[in-house]
Parts: sequence; C-alpha cells; structure tokens
Amino acid sequence: MNARASVAGWPFAGLISRPAPGEHLARRRGLVAEIDQRGVLTVLDPGGGTAAVVIDFASALYGVDGYPIAREAIRPGARVEVVQEENGAGWVTLEVHLLSPA
Repeated sequence: MNARASVAGWPFAGLISRPAPGEHLARRRGLVAEIDQRGVLTVLDPGGGTAAVVIDFASALYGVDGYPIAREAIRPGARVEVVQEENGAGWVTLEVHLLSPA
C-alpha cells in the first residue's frame, strides 16, 4: 500500500512523508529574514550564514501541524526547515516546514 495514500487524511501526513536524507538532499534550518515577491526566502542559519531559498509551484509547504499551507503564511521572523535536492544547475526546494510562526 502507498504510504502517502494511507495517511492522506491524517493531520501529520506532511511530517511522515518527509524524504530521507541522502547524498543529493540537504536540510537547512533557520530564521526567515526576508521574502521577496518572486518567492525567494532569505534564511539565516544558526551558524550565521544566509541561504536564498527559491519556492516554486512544485515546492510543498507545511505548517506547524503538518497541514499544507500557502506561501503567504510564511513571514519574516518564522523558523523553517527546508528540504532541497541538488540537480545539475543548483538546488531545488522540495519542501518547506514551518517550525514556529513569526
């Protein structure tokens, strides 16, 4: 049975369906410093660095409770975890999980 289909109605389905870390996946956690109109988040990581995270139509966004949310729900000051996959041209954002709202 497909695990995603079996938990589709469960509130924490977004938490269970997280991809496992691998050599082509990266998880970034940090504080959202800025969001522009194109859907680019500037995330400050705990080490003091910054990362530009591009959110496109294929990126899945989840709230604190695991339910899908709109891009507008992520505001500067929020803590997020971003799952990205490396492709030939750079990094593609697969998921953004809101850990605590702004």
